[in-house]
Parts: sequence; structure tokens; C-alpha cells
Amino acid sequence: MNLKALIKTYRAATQIVEWMGGAIFNGDVTVTGALNATGAIAPTGAINAGARITGPLSVVTYSAAPVIDASLGNFFVMTITDNVAIVVAAPTNSPVAVGQMIWFTVKNASGGAHGALTWNAVFKTQATAFSAVATGFNRTVCFRWDGTNYVEMMRTAADVAN
Repeated sequence: MNLKALIKTYRAATQIVEWMGGAIFNGDVTVTGALNATGAIAPTGAINAGARITGPLSVVTYSAAPVIDASLGNFFVMTITDNVAIVVAAPTNSPVAVGQMIWFTVKNASGGAHGALTWNAVFKTQATAFSAVATGFNRTVCFRWDGTNYVEMMRTAADVAN
């Protein structure tokens, strides 16, 4: 079967190909925008990635109540610059479908100890407070959206140099 017969539509302006029956890609695949009505990738079969799957790194504005905009992707970083206590607010634009994973990296650039970092109740974590991060280092925690809460999946065990 030729590939042209599998292609349903091709949008030249966005370089998006919709296909029927599957397709094979050899190289990087870049996805921009929403893939379905809920704004999430919702496969009905297996996805085999022979190439990288990447996403943008979104900078979270540092404040006493920083907010993650879940619609911006999966990878977020916030740089702490003082010792004020921090409560990470509930993310905005959480997906309708379950499964989105969020990696949140906290960098300490305060020049000393940063303020206590805790999470809004929508984050289900192994500990209420985030371990202090030494100045010049960072830690990452990963959450998975279950439709109601962001449930912690993993976190770095120790500080990592910035």
C-alpha cells in the first residue's frame, strides 16, 4: 500500500498530517497545538517512538504563590531568588483527560537557604514540604494528573548542580 493512500489530510500551513491506518516516522516528530478536543494526545493504540519525544521548557514566574499553566506543556522550571515561604498554587488549565505528567524543577539561586516550599492540596505528595535545595542546586518532582489531583510519581533523591 502506498503512503498517499493512508494520508487523510495534509495541512500545508501547519505541516500537520492526519492519517488512517498508522504511519511510520524516521526522525524527530514535532507536535504543536491540540490533537483532540480536550487538548491532549489520546491514542487508541500503541505509540512506538523511534525518535525523541520532546516538549518546551516553561519558566514559572517566581513568587510566594507560583502558578503552573498546565496547557504550556510538561516541563516547568522556577528559580528561587530569596528566602520567602512558597506555596505552589493549583495549576491552571488542567486537562480534561487523565495522564498529563508535569516535571517541576526548583532551582535555588537565593545565595543561601530558600523559604519553605509547600504544595496546594491538589498536589498529592509523599511529604507536605519540599526538601530544602542548597543554593546553586536544583531538584525535580514529577506529577501525573488523575482527573482530580496531581499525584507525585517521583522526585530527585538529592540536590543536582544547576
